[in-house]
Amino acid sequence: ECGAALEPIGKEFVRHEFRFTPAKGEVVNIYRETYKCPVCSTADAMEETINFVKAAVPEAFIPNSYASGSAVAWVMYQKFANAMPLYRQEQDWHQLGVDFTRATLANWIIYCADNYFKPMYDYFHRQLLLRKYLMADETPIQVLKEEGRRPQSKSYVWLVRTGDNGGIPIILYNYTPTRAGSHAAAFLAGADPGYYLMVDGYKGYNKVPEAQRCCCWAHIRRYWL
Repeated sequence: ECGAALEPIGKEFVRHEFRFTPAKGEVVNIYRETYKCPVCSTADAMEETINFVKAAVPEAFIPNSYASGSAVAWVMYQKFANAMPLYRQEQDWHQLGVDFTRATLANWIIYCADNYFKPMYDYFHRQLLLRKYLMADETPIQVLKEEGRRPQSKSYVWLVRTGDNGGIPIILYNYTPTRAGSHAAAFLAGADPGYYLMVDGYKGYNKVPEAQRCCCWAHIRRYWL
């Protein structure tokens, strides 16, 4: 009332408020410097044979591509964890001002699967075959535009994982066009003889003779209910 400036005398908590900052994309320009020796470059005898040295530059994540590791990881996470198709991701990128086509995004995934994930997958496969206890199951999946097959044909994804025996769990998926037991035998070939394999009652696993078969309680009780 008197016109003097007010002074703070304390504060009280009012509420929590969650704020979200959307992700952003940015173009990073990568340069490489070139060096020369100031002594040798001025010597008359060395004028025609001057050696230049260029700084080392990390290799591109995908050759001849704008892709970075973070961009590809986001595309994969959106597709496989959030079930967002590439055509919808294409629209999201367009809204951010980047015209990445779904074909480009698909090529990113294929390249990284072959060059980065395949060696890691093979390593875990070798480690899985060393375990004493394994579990396996298979589930149908539909694959479109598969060469030599109708879109209505059933394909299968086999899941094989290690048992809970104190080791680091390993869970691997393996795609096959059919449910033939030979696929399970091929995937488990090379495992230590006498390992334990827990599966359901599917007879295809009879083609894995090296394993000691264990019954699944959830399936075996069906014969008594």
